[in-house]
Amino acid sequence: MKLTSKQQQIFDKIKIVDNDWAEKDFIKCWNDILDLNKFVSVSQGKLVLEFDDASSVIIKFVQDNKTLLEERIYWNEKIAVTLEEKNNEVKQAAQSIKMLADSIINS
Repeated sequence: MKLTSKQQQIFDKIKIVDNDWAEKDFIKCWNDILDLNKFVSVSQGKLVLEFDDASSVIIKFVQDNKTLLEERIYWNEKIAVTLEEKNNEVKQAAQSIKMLADSIINS
């Protein structure tokens, strides 16, 4: 698969901070981020996820530069899901995003 010039520029920036990333890893992460859009769709606003520590995530809903909801959710509060197999695609996308964020933040 050939990267567009924009994708190549982003990949090059990632390689500067984390040389362990291979092009195939970047392609998977890129595609997983785009696939995540199938599961999260917000009109007339923004959904912001902040992964600022290993134990929690902050979820914000923003509209017109005003935060309508901001909530910190801890991983130990996960709700048990019986349809584990259906969540594999979301888990893979989340893992790819986490790997990318960790690489950039920790460098």
